[in-house]
Amino acid sequence: MSENETHRPLGGRRLVVTRPRRQGGLLAAKLEALGAEVLLAPTIRIEPPENPAPLDDAIHASKSGKYDWIVFTSVNAVEAFFGRAAEAPNAHYAAIGPATAEALETRGLNADIVPGRHVAEDVF
Repeated sequence: MSENETHRPLGGRRLVVTRPRRQGGLLAAKLEALGAEVLLAPTIRIEPPENPAPLDDAIHASKSGKYDWIVFTSVNAVEAFFGRAAEAPNAHYAAIGPATAEALETRGLNADIVPGRHVAEDVF
């Protein structure tokens, strides 16, 4: 290990990133820039549901005004929902974290609530 690596905040540390492969690279690059040796080891894979009917039912119900709020807990949830929804429901949106709020913004939607701590329990 070079002297430069040991003087960075994570120099000399080995870390494992378990995020899905397509999402782990950016985090790994940031950790490496801080001096860490990073191993990418995805432990989950994000895939569409085998049976999309429950999601389609929820999308239909949200469009008919059954729900006042839709809470998205991840960027993956936003992508799954709007991957099947042709248009956005007229509802309030909550996003668990800034990346999730940004995923809504790319669809022209604003999160009405983004909690300070990025956990579902802090939404309301």
